[in-house]
Amino acid sequence: MKRRILTECCAFAAIAATAFFIGFESPVEPATPWESIGGCGAGGSGGGSGDGIKWIGQGVSGGYLEAEVFTKYNVGQNFSGLTMTPHFSIKPTWSTKFGVSIPFMSHQGEVQYRSNQNPTDKTTGGMGDISFDFSKTIGSGGAASLSASLTIPTGQYDIKRGADASQEFLPSSFQKGSGLYSLTLGWDYSRDTDKGIWLYGLIYTHPFAMHLISGENEFNDSYWKNIKDGSDRFEYRFKPYGENDLGAFIRSASRSRRRWESRGLLRRR
Repeated sequence: MKRRILTECCAFAAIAATAFFIGFESPVEPATPWESIGGCGAGGSGGGSGDGIKWIGQGVSGGYLEAEVFTKYNVGQNFSGLTMTPHFSIKPTWSTKFGVSIPFMSHQGEVQYRSNQNPTDKTTGGMGDISFDFSKTIGSGGAASLSASLTIPTGQYDIKRGADASQEFLPSSFQKGSGLYSLTLGWDYSRDTDKGIWLYGLIYTHPFAMHLISGENEFNDSYWKNIKDGSDRFEYRFKPYGENDLGAFIRSASRSRRRWESRGLLRRR
């Protein structure tokens, strides 16, 4: 038993060391704002949490409120990022769960504002976009489940750095949010085998913009005060696509996954 645990720990350490080596050996490319703000190639740092570490196994039962903390750390030669996401949930019934995720993040790295300027080190941190989620287990065996989550734009997405007269937007990887709402729908299915478990999943994410009360772009009195073109970019209550009020665009996304997990670390003796 001890030998098996030692072997599995060594394998995990080897995988972690390989991941760090790949990160530090990746090309050194500073972040550039022109790839992230106001163009079709722009991206967002908010949205749902579709990556990171997921626990598969038995949890502790008997409590009314469940609490988990998911931690993700990205590192490279000229950047690093830490995200800690507490998730709180309740189960009104054995097959139904409601939860909320509140991410906190910190980003450090090099930013090159223009191609003829030297990269500079920048740092940001704080609370990101909050997500509310719902999941429902299907069937008496609990092998399948449906889930839905809504992310709301609580994280700042117009962070700038520099002197008062010459501040510049930071790239999306340094922003704390996306400036968009995002709806995610998911289906998961698991199938047990003798030595492990097969996991299948389908996920669809659709970002959208919404100002139901004000009906206008939140930067009309600041960044866009000298621009009047009658576009729904500046006057709208709902946009069914992922363009935030700064003009950055995030596409809808769908993905499927299939993987096999070993029971080695979960098996009791």
